[in-house]
Amino acid sequence: MVVGVHPTLFALRVDISETYLSASFVEFFDGAPDEQIKAAADATPLTVGKDDYFLKLNVGAVKALGIKHKLPVKVTHVDNNKRNPAYAKIKGTPPDASHQWIAEMADAFGGNLIKAP
Repeated sequence: MVVGVHPTLFALRVDISETYLSASFVEFFDGAPDEQIKAAADATPLTVGKDDYFLKLNVGAVKALGIKHKLPVKVTHVDNNKRNPAYAKIKGTPPDASHQWIAEMADAFGGNLIKAP
């Protein structure tokens, strides 16, 4: 069994004029890592089902891949989101879904899947 992510996970949805990727700053929440993931799942406005997964990213590695590809990638905590106090935006990602950064993100983080609580 191969477990990973499809590169399109990191592609902007041009059909809805998306300009950034959404994330949660898991370390915003107190507790052990599994408690933080549970808190992030509870804070998301999306329905998180028993067959869903979270993907854990490292901000420094995300930015380093941006630098490697000369992209202005920036991860910003949005602290005024009432529904999800840990909400974050990943800006500066390439609008071209075939960009090498997208494939490298999937390669770098595809093994960091965490089963939803």
